[in-house]
Amino acid sequence: MTERTLSESERKTIESLSPVHREPVRRLFSIQQDILDALQADRRSSPTGMIHHYSDEGGLRGITGNGTLRLSEYTSMSDSSEIKYGCDIGIEELQKAYQVGARTDRQRRFVEGTVSKAKQGFGTVFNAYILSLTPNGDELTQWDRYAAKTSGYCLGFDAAILDAAFVSFTQQKKLEASGSFEVLYEEARLRDLMRQYADNALAAVDRLVEPLALRKQTVEAMQHIGVNLMFAIIFTALFFKHPSYYSEKEYRYLMMTLPDKTIPGRVTRPGRGGGMVGFFELDWKSQHGHALTMIRIGPGKQEAEGRRIVAEALSSTGLSPEIVMSVIPQIRN
Repeated sequence: MTERTLSESERKTIESLSPVHREPVRRLFSIQQDILDALQADRRSSPTGMIHHYSDEGGLRGITGNGTLRLSEYTSMSDSSEIKYGCDIGIEELQKAYQVGARTDRQRRFVEGTVSKAKQGFGTVFNAYILSLTPNGDELTQWDRYAAKTSGYCLGFDAAILDAAFVSFTQQKKLEASGSFEVLYEEARLRDLMRQYADNALAAVDRLVEPLALRKQTVEAMQHIGVNLMFAIIFTALFFKHPSYYSEKEYRYLMMTLPDKTIPGRVTRPGRGGGMVGFFELDWKSQHGHALTMIRIGPGKQEAEGRRIVAEALSSTGLSPEIVMSVIPQIRN
């Protein structure tokens, strides 16, 4: 079997370690990446037909007028419990793996250090930006939650064309760590993946040589193992949501970078809880304007008023999607 080529960041990490610690960490990287690659390969497919973005009137005008969709920092998701759910399971599985394993002093120190790192916040490991859509183009929960309490709009895009726009966008940014996928709602599968990462990390910790003269270097190696474990936990958590959200059937666009890497085009806006939120504008219109095929008016909106607002929003855009009304019985807000 040909040995997997290390990424630049992995190579730098390996070179920074004491020679006696390099092979255990190299093996950790290889096994962990095989698991991550298998997950990505399984999810790497475009849904057939259409995917949809629910929005209020401001979003309708901005998306059609600017021809862009936002990929926002994952730490600023509207419901922070979405990412916390998966990450908490990752930490649980690490603690379980420790409890049923050798429970060495070195493992104990590693688990405690990793849990402490996790409590510092998710954004300290890598940066990720997300755009969420759904194959469901007329679903009441989505209308209520994301489209002005059912009085907004749903923009329908051809999935394959929007995927092509995203690929073009990430290639221009020279980003290899990006993709689009249908979110999973399978907790058993999530736990299995997290347990594989935990077992791999604990095994790597046990393989480290720890003579007294190299105690400091061993601690540094364990910290690198912990950071890479947290990367795997967070990255995998982004592929999953709690089963109770299954009705959303989310289709997610994801791009990632290391915290110290600057990507041109990143801008900020005020966040809900204070501070600034980073995001990117995905340009789908200039090269893939035909991706937008439909705009649906929400069930809480009077059809005549909704059609007038959509027509006004589209008047100078050059776009000509079909305009339809939700088939859900009208809801009076």
